This record gives sequence, structure tokens and C-alpha cells, in this order.
Amino acid sequence: MKFTFEDLAKMAKYDQQNRNLTQKQYAERIGLSEKLLNEIEKGDYTNVTLEDIGSIAKALNLPNFDLDFTEYSRMEEEQRRHDKYLAFTTSILTVDPQIADAFIDHMEVTIEKARVEYSLKKQADKKST
Repeated sequence: MKFTFEDLAKMAKYDQQNRNLTQKQYAERIGLSEKLLNEIEKGDYTNVTLEDIGSIAKALNLPNFDLDFTEYSRMEEEQRRHDKYLAFTTSILTVDPQIADAFIDHMEVTIEKARVEYSLKKQADKKST
């Protein structure tokens, strides 16, 4: 049976409640920090490792579970894109201040354009409903 991160988070929450444990107690029981367990329950999987997933699965007695990695792969790809963008931006900002200023101006225009497009789409959606 395949499980998503969301499935595991829901099962862990149910298990915690079923055992009448606080989030802190349950996190200690399964070997995670309370903060990480809280993030997982809120649907934030950015700091989750495969080891963490294994800890949750073990606590739920799911030793032979099959995890659907589609969501994990998507998050990894987003992180890689973010890291590349950050590295690129950092290199530009440290090379030439004029290029950095031009880049920042370009990004501000791009962001403003996206805001306008979003606002127009939102208005159009309101009119259609």
C-alpha cells in the first residue's frame, strides 16, 4: 500500500491522540523533535528526512510501507531551484554593483507585474461567480 506524507502525518496524529499523549510526549516516543512533529502535522515537510519518515513508520508499525515520493521529489526540485537562484543572485551581487542594481530593478518589475496579473485574475474570477 502506498502512503503520502500527508497520510503518515494523519496516522501519526491519530496514533498520538489514541495514546492520549501530548505532542511533546509523542515526539519523544518516536524520536523526533516536537517542532518537527508540529511542522509535519501542519503539512510542512521541508525539514523531513527519510530517517524521520522511517521513525514515524516504525512507530505506526508500518515496517514494509511504500511511500509515494512524488511529493518529496517536488519539494527537492523546488529546493534545488531555490538554491541555484540564491547562488546565482549572490554571485551577481558580489561581482558588480551596477549589475546587481539592474537585477534588483528587473525583479521588482517582475514582482509588480505578477501582482497586477494576480489582481486582474482575482477580479475576473469574482465577476464570473
